[in-house]
Amino acid sequence: MRQVVVDSSVLIDFLRREDKEETLLYQLVEKDCELKLPMIVCAEMYSGKSVWENKAVSQLIKEWLRGMDLMVMSLKICKGAGEIRAKYGIDLIDAVIAATAKINKLPLVTLNKKHFSMIKGLKLYL
Repeated sequence: MRQVVVDSSVLIDFLRREDKEETLLYQLVEKDCELKLPMIVCAEMYSGKSVWENKAVSQLIKEWLRGMDLMVMSLKICKGAGEIRAKYGIDLIDAVIAATAKINKLPLVTLNKKHFSMIKGLKLYL
């Protein structure tokens, strides 16, 4: 089973689209990928208004989390994120996501490839 780190863009796309079968998240599940979720992405998912205003959205996120392996943020990831942010000038959340994937030597699944493509040593899921 292939392990991949999932960026929030993939989850948000699934949440917003009606044609769920056409989303990258759906395709990953169909391919039996093991979905790994950085803790910061979990926080991002809970930061949307719809989560707190719509029980269906809140329930969906809760179900997702049961099917994904949450990745704890370590000191090594913190340092890596700081280095990535300083070197590439990306926002801190993206730097944490990139460092989590890079340090764990796993490909990152994202719909925002331009945010991450310049980071040396980071594998993107293609």
